[in-house]
Amino acid sequence: MATCRRVLIKDINKELLVELIKKSYPIDRIITLDDEYRELFLDKMNYAFIVFDASLEGWTELDLDFNYSVKEHDNFLMNISKNYNTTILFGYAQTTSGDQRFLVFKNGEMIRHIYQKAYYYPNRIIMESNFGNKSSYEKNFQYPELGQNIRGFKFLDFYDDMQKMFRDYGYDGAKVKEFDEKYLHIEYLSGRNWD
Repeated sequence: MATCRRVLIKDINKELLVELIKKSYPIDRIITLDDEYRELFLDKMNYAFIVFDASLEGWTELDLDFNYSVKEHDNFLMNISKNYNTTILFGYAQTTSGDQRFLVFKNGEMIRHIYQKAYYYPNRIIMESNFGNKSSYEKNFQYPELGQNIRGFKFLDFYDDMQKMFRDYGYDGAKVKEFDEKYLHIEYLSGRNWD
């Protein structure tokens, strides 16, 4: 039982990303650690944004949680992509329920979106979204029509499929020579803690 997520942002450094988060969300504490610790702010029932260097030159990684919906940060990510003419790659999987989501913004435009959403009754996973052209890695995948059960069709895997799709959309290149092992943890206040 796990939630896997990865947000990769091209040509935006950590410092700028932290400032953009501060302007866009109700936040409180900011703590720097030598590793990721998602549960850091659960003492006050808040989630964390974790900002750190990605493993490739020119990319920053953002780990985030959701208070309400897997789509709640879409406008924030789209605006970064639009305002800074850059690419943002987002992958998400909830292994308990089976939800899978892959999203690409380029220069503020959504160019690819796949959302395979689980429903508990009746127990099934539905193809909620399949927007944009398939990447070269996906070319032989067969997806159901929107609103249809994915049984018998391609079910995306976070650790295999999505990582290869990230490469198709530009997450490729030289490895970071000097990886900054500092992880900036920013407390994202839940709705009940905004006062």
